Amino acid sequence: MSYSLVIGDKEYTLPSDIPIDKWVELNKNSNPFVWMNSVYDIPIDEIKSIPEKTRELAIQLIKAIMNPTWVPIRQTLVDTELINFEDIKLGQFIDLEVYIDDYYTNYPNIVKILYQTENNVGNLGISQVHSAVTKFFTWRLLVYKQYKNLFELDIDGDDIVQVQQDKHVKPAHIWYDVVMTLSDNKFLNMDAVLEKPLIQSLNWLAWNKDKQRALNEQLRKR
Repeated sequence: MSYSLVIGDKEYTLPSDIPIDKWVELNKNSNPFVWMNSVYDIPIDEIKSIPEKTRELAIQLIKAIMNPTWVPIRQTLVDTELINFEDIKLGQFIDLEVYIDDYYTNYPNIVKILYQTENNVGNLGISQVHSAVTKFFTWRLLVYKQYKNLFELDIDGDDIVQVQQDKHVKPAHIWYDVVMTLSDNKFLNMDAVLEKPLIQSLNWLAWNKDKQRALNEQLRKR
């Protein structure tokens, strides 16, 4: 089903999808006139003549195609496959965490990692990738919940809070210490560590932390 706005003798059609590059730019600008001009290609002067309720409906339709959660997850994208989240490497996860700090700007880079491609994805429709990105965020939050004691984090809804400092933190900031611990504080070991599977790395860290905690408890009791 397609939707159109008719202004005078002109018809402006809502596209069925939005390119990722345009989606990024729209998310950086909340001005509804800019949205309607960019998506419907309606001149700004004509937008001003549209009744307010009609403008609001037009914006809601834009928001719907910008968040196409009803679209099934695509396992392939052109000639690449969606990564199995359980197989994500430590280095890939850290890169994703860094990109998430500036989510909208780095959205294409997030898509590239998840679909394991170096190709430009900016001209692809947002509906082709958004469900996969949304699924990754759900999985990512589950990972942080599962290992929250390892990082001394509390999960408040979708927010990740550092317990000791009682403040919101950027998760990417905690990963340098993780890499150095796994690298035995040796810089030359870092490349090999970053190639390790994320879950395997977290399991080892959790085991090592429990081992150290037990050792400290034995020393305390002496």
